[in-house]
Amino acid sequence: MTTLSVVVERDAGRGVTVVATAGALTPDSHGRLYDAVAAALADLPYTVIVNLAATTVADAPLMVGLRPLNDAAAREPGVGLVWCVPAPGVARLLRGHAGALAVCGGLEQANLLVPRGAAAPWVSARLPPEPESASLARLLVGDACLRWGLPGLLDPVRAVVTELVANAIEHAPGELTVTAALRAPQVVVAVHDGSPVEPRLSTVSARRLAPGARGRGLHLVSAFAAAWGTVRKAAGGKAVWASLRAPADVAGPGRPGPGDDSDRPTAR
Repeated sequence: MTTLSVVVERDAGRGVTVVATAGALTPDSHGRLYDAVAAALADLPYTVIVNLAATTVADAPLMVGLRPLNDAAAREPGVGLVWCVPAPGVARLLRGHAGALAVCGGLEQANLLVPRGAAAPWVSARLPPEPESASLARLLVGDACLRWGLPGLLDPVRAVVTELVANAIEHAPGELTVTAALRAPQVVVAVHDGSPVEPRLSTVSARRLAPGARGRGLHLVSAFAAAWGTVRKAAGGKAVWASLRAPADVAGPGRPGPGDDSDRPTAR
C-alpha cells in the first residue's frame, strides 16, 4: 500500500502555510495529516492551505474525521483554512455543516484567495530579544493599520503590541516574531516566542498594582482588546495574540477603556 507523505511549507512573508500530501489516506495515515494541519493552525498564519490533490482517499468517511480542524480554525483568533480537494464528493464530506468552508480544486485557485501586494492583509517580522524591538514592532503594526485604512486603531494596536513584545523579551529566550493580520472587522496581533509559559492576568486591578509590577501590562492589553489569549505550538513555544476592533468597540458600552478599573475577562 502506498504510504502518505506530508510536506509542510511556510511562507512567512505572506502568512501562508501549505500542507501538501501525496499517496493514500488510510486509517493508519489519517493521524499524520490531522496532526500536521493542527500544528500549522497553532502557528497562527493568515491561511493554511491543505493540498490533497495528489492524495487518494481509501475510505471517504475518513474525511469526516478532519472536520474538527474546521472548528479549530474558526476559533479565536481565527485562521483561514482552505482545502484543495479535486473530488466533489470528498469536498462535500469535508464541508459538513460548515457551509463557509473554503474548498478549491487546486493549489493555484487556493492561492488566489490570499491577497498580495498592497492589499495583503498580513505583516510579519522576526526581531531580536532587545528593548529596541518594541519600537520596531510598533512601526510594523502601525504602518499596517494605516495601509488597511484603520487610523482609529493605530494607538490601541501599537500599545498592545508594545506590551506583548516587552513581556516576551522579559520572559522568553531567543528571537521573537511579531505578526498582524487584518481579519475584518478586526485586527489580530500576535507575538511568538520560545517559552511555553503562558502569561497570566493579575487578579489585582491595574490601578492597585505598583508601577512596574508584573501583570500590569496585561491589564492594558485586556482593556484594549476585544479578546486575547495564548496558543501553544506543537514544536515548542507559544503565541500570545490579541484582537482589536473599531475604536467604538474598544471602549464602548460594556467594554471598559484603558483607564477603567472594571473587571475584564481573563485570557481565553
